[in-house]
Amino acid sequence: YYALRNDPAWQGVKTEMVGRAQAAANALAERVSSLGRPTIAKDGWSAADIWLLTLVLWFESMPGRVETSQNIRQIVELGFELPKGLSIWADAHRGREDVKALG
Repeated sequence: YYALRNDPAWQGVKTEMVGRAQAAANALAERVSSLGRPTIAKDGWSAADIWLLTLVLWFESMPGRVETSQNIRQIVELGFELPKGLSIWADAHRGREDVKALG
């Protein structure tokens, strides 16, 4: 939708779309914060954890990539903010050997 940024309807489109993404991210942060355990699945590290950690790491890396990626710059300019609760949740997994092996 970024190509619409100069259109009079842009603010409404941006507010709706970023609002949806922000609400979903906020809901994820609330959900993982309320689990009382470090993983989404009761029996441990799962595909859902891998997906969520990937999402968090990708969003956390964006500010440092603004100068080298036009797409990242556009996403950052939209004003989406990664909820602190997701970064806190990710802290429990950053040191996993399988995660470090990917870096």
